[in-house]
Amino acid sequence: MRNRTYTIYALIDPRNNGVSYIGLTVYPEERLKQHVQGDGNIPKRQWINELSQLGLSPLMQTIEIALTLSAAFEREGYGIHHYLNAGAKLVNIRSPYGVNHSTPSEMTNILGSSSSTMQLKENMLTLDGLIAEAGIKRVELAAQSGVSTASIVRISHGAPTTKITVIKLIKVLKKYLNRDINIDDIMSLNITK
Repeated sequence: MRNRTYTIYALIDPRNNGVSYIGLTVYPEERLKQHVQGDGNIPKRQWINELSQLGLSPLMQTIEIALTLSAAFEREGYGIHHYLNAGAKLVNIRSPYGVNHSTPSEMTNILGSSSSTMQLKENMLTLDGLIAEAGIKRVELAAQSGVSTASIVRISHGAPTTKITVIKLIKVLKKYLNRDINIDDIMSLNITK
């Protein structure tokens, strides 16, 4: 029996070879067909329609392979975070747990100027970003906070959590970052209690 692997991939715009979407799948060929056929992601649909009108379609490029679903979610989140910070105009609207990812172009539309966009981008905090900035792995954060690695992955992807759980994580991250972290400043947390 074949072990399941998870492909973290990028959809590439053939007009400029830029990364436009980051995702994960078990079946890359089938997933590419699904993207081209369309789904509820309106920005992605518009982008693919633009390509189609020019006789083009997105290219799928494997970024890496993960052996577990939790690792795949972590790497997909990292990829999204990485490309957004690099200035890519991703058409991702949500990750597997429903986190909305604002793209620089969406922020420009909301804020009215790209300079405001850059300022907002610099001030955005995400759980993944804080973990990366602290220079620790999720397993280390889990061991020190008492929150399981799987829970940290789910929380960083928008799964419901409690304020107490997030406070446990922040307490550890503060030690590494040597600064205060306001729970309300962390984007994409789904705190239910």
